Amino acid sequence: MLPLSGALTNLFLGVLLLVWGAGGYCFKNHKKIQYPLPLLFLGLYLLYILGMAWSENSSFGLSDLETKLTLFFLPLILFTGPLISDKIYRKIFYAFLLGCLLGSLWCIGGAFFTWIETGANHFFYERLADYLDRHPAYLSLYFGLAICFILVEFFNSKKSEIYRRIQWLSLAGWFFIFVLLLSARMGLIALLTVLLIGYFIYTIKNKTWKQFGVVMVAGGILAVGFLNLFPYTKMRLQAAVEEAFQQNGRTTNVRSEIWDAARTVIKSNPFGVGTGDSKDALLEIYKEKNYIRPLEANQNAHNQYLQTTVALGIPGGLLLLAGLIFPFLLAWKHEEPVYLFFLGLIMMAFLTESMLERQQGVLFYAFFNSLLAMNLCFNYNKKITE
Repeated sequence: MLPLSGALTNLFLGVLLLVWGAGGYCFKNHKKIQYPLPLLFLGLYLLYILGMAWSENSSFGLSDLETKLTLFFLPLILFTGPLISDKIYRKIFYAFLLGCLLGSLWCIGGAFFTWIETGANHFFYERLADYLDRHPAYLSLYFGLAICFILVEFFNSKKSEIYRRIQWLSLAGWFFIFVLLLSARMGLIALLTVLLIGYFIYTIKNKTWKQFGVVMVAGGILAVGFLNLFPYTKMRLQAAVEEAFQQNGRTTNVRSEIWDAARTVIKSNPFGVGTGDSKDALLEIYKEKNYIRPLEANQNAHNQYLQTTVALGIPGGLLLLAGLIFPFLLAWKHEEPVYLFFLGLIMMAFLTESMLERQQGVLFYAFFNSLLAMNLCFNYNKKITE
């Protein structure tokens, strides 16, 4: 339900919490929380709770804690609950793929009927994602993870399973086209980056350099073709490049102003302004520096690393980084490509989005991070005690 409906996702999360509580799993398996990974994940939320102690805006702080609640409960539920077998783990991802497929068909279908009835073009960016009441930046990450899982399944399948491999590639291709239509710049850049790096590492390990060269040339041709086919996506990518290389100190990039404001707050408050005061602190700097656009839009830091550091200070920022880098190193050590792809997408998305400020981002991160970490720790009997 994650790609389809926020209301139904919350309903099933409530059911999951009730089943977990009724089963008494927290008491039965409490020792599993003592592993470094769940402690890191839980620690971030506990620090947000602690940050209420020096917050003046308690109402915003409580609302923020409510939004981030799954950062605490999902690691707790998944790590102390019954072990998930490899079969069930794969079924969870298949269900996610089905949700993504149904969501993409719903959006494309809705845009098509709107075009038939009114002539309006809703096939791009926010208008397309609105059919699922999702922001395109988050929706593109959902589909990015789906594509990564599909490609891992493709490379793990036998070459003799031709029909199955064609199915995987067809589904990945459809999802990639949908990501292009969503036109979320960082979502697309993050997906292409992690896929390119992943395929390069695969090539080194298997010494398939000729195949790599052919794929890169074909991929480049397809990329140019797709960008010309989808001019709105091309326009947004060109705008991002132009904003990144502006000269003479002039800027129309709102994020540059926002990030400057966030850095100013951090310099003045190395231990953070508190869980409830992050938005107020940013708005104060927007006013002080006459940053009109972010002030009028009441915008957050648009960078999760800065957002967390504004609220919780340098200790909070370091804890967030540790919760990403440590599992990345473990996933690399134990060769868990899906987890590596997921963390790569998240770490890049955090650069331009405060993902943990919206439930769409919190749920996606908390659920899949906990699921993949739990799978790494327990299903493969790799005890992590260092």
